[in-house]
Amino acid sequence: MNLYGSSGVGSLVTAVYPRLHAYMDPDQLKASDLPLSWKALMASECHLFLLEARTSICIYLADRPLAEAADDTSPEHTLGFAFPPARDTAIWQHVETIRRQEFNQPRVVVGHAGTDEGTFFEAHLIEDDQSAIDSEGGFSLGQFLEFQAQQVTRYIEGL
Repeated sequence: MNLYGSSGVGSLVTAVYPRLHAYMDPDQLKASDLPLSWKALMASECHLFLLEARTSICIYLADRPLAEAADDTSPEHTLGFAFPPARDTAIWQHVETIRRQEFNQPRVVVGHAGTDEGTFFEAHLIEDDQSAIDSEGGFSLGQFLEFQAQQVTRYIEGL
């Protein structure tokens, strides 16, 4: 069976542009649908991130909140929670909800900065050239994909 043939629009969009969620701690979601950029991660001021792609889900731990990491080079920093998070936390419940919604079970990768698993997460980040978008009146990748999702939805509803 084709992996994408029976997928809904939402699953197809996450295949091209994964969803990114920021967590204050394993039980407190702070923001969803963040742009896939280091700038967005830094602005969130979070330690913990959940990346929802079509074939994989990644729980990623930054060494410290990325906004602090830019200003504070001291090695002394405590998380205030265990990593990897316990299975009974909100972040794992979010993972299980995503997995239940998919026909093909996405693999789950848990990692932190400086590891192979962390590199897997980091490889999903995309940096749009904001100056080109602003000066040329163009779209960011996220805006383009959102527009495409709207167009596909309208087409399907019109059938």
